[in-house]
Amino acid sequence: MAGVALLALVAASPRGVQGRFHAQVSAIDTVLALDALEPVGALAAEPRGTGVALSWTAGRAGATHRVSVGAADAWGGCAGTGFTTVGVTDATASTDPQPPGPAGARVCYRVETVDGPWSSVTGNPTVAVQVGFVVAAVGVANGGTAGRLDVGDRIVVSFNQPVDRASGPVATDTVCTTATLVVLAATRTAGTCAAGEASRLGRLEGGTVGATTRWTATYAWSDGDRVLTVTLTNRVGGPNSAFTGGAWSFRPSAAADGPRAATGGVPVCTAGAVPGPCLPEATGAF
Repeated sequence: MAGVALLALVAASPRGVQGRFHAQVSAIDTVLALDALEPVGALAAEPRGTGVALSWTAGRAGATHRVSVGAADAWGGCAGTGFTTVGVTDATASTDPQPPGPAGARVCYRVETVDGPWSSVTGNPTVAVQVGFVVAAVGVANGGTAGRLDVGDRIVVSFNQPVDRASGPVATDTVCTTATLVVLAATRTAGTCAAGEASRLGRLEGGTVGATTRWTATYAWSDGDRVLTVTLTNRVGGPNSAFTGGAWSFRPSAAADGPRAATGGVPVCTAGAVPGPCLPEATGAF
């Protein structure tokens, strides 16, 4: 009854008194929220097929968590991102089956601790992730004579999620070059390399090559089947290829036997121009 009387007194008080009362109540709410609703920790996001798997540690035992998503900023980060709620859960893990944006886009996730009308006020973690199944990076490294593609050279293709090993290269696939292409995991084992060469992995394009050559190669998976290292092992046709310049970008193979995600068998993204979110520019040098 004392509380009712206090509220009645405030209601009958001048507007200034009421304003100060409500400001004090709001401040108490904020202090309580900060004290009782600690933010979550260790927020992580991993693309899985066309979706995203999230995990975190609870800031308070038995807490409820609100998961929100928004587009990443121009630098691929989460500063200034506007978030939209995609779910509320009592668990410390969640999956967003349909994140916004096309394959290759970067989105941000945020997880808050919630209890009724209250939520953790500060320190709520965010994480950016590239969605869909894409080639995230490609690097080339010299293992023979600098400036030439020859035995010992390596091409490292990194995917943003685990790959189904039953897709992509097989042991007999070769590497071959035309005047402007380096075809990786070509299905032919001999003969002159052609622009339309079938490939189980993809090709480097944009630069120039001094000769048409074919090599055998090894294909080694690492990092939980996220990284594939292609190493040239033996020249089986044509002279060593001299590189004369240009920047190389990687275009994944769109063939039915090309790379597929370990989750859902999703084919690798081949959309857009090079370089782009799905078609990265190669780093390093032969």
